[in-house]
Amino acid sequence: MSPKYLDEDVVIFLKQDYCENNDDCAVYVNGYDATFKKIRKLENGITLQPINIKYEPSFYTNEQIENLPVRIIGKAFEIRRKI
Repeated sequence: MSPKYLDEDVVIFLKQDYCENNDDCAVYVNGYDATFKKIRKLENGITLQPINIKYEPSFYTNEQIENLPVRIIGKAFEIRRKI
């Protein structure tokens, strides 16, 4: 099985501020640092799981989500890949 996203892929996002559990999303952390992660919603916060498995997930409490802030800015909608 190959990775879902490959080098040189173009990912198109739907601009939205919400997502479902396990969606791949663009997320603002600290209000300005954008990252591309799988979202894992928990009762006490949110885990941002890197798409690249070489990196560790980041957990943010509900308080951190409000104060940093951590915001969903878009959901991965389409991949464009050259063959």
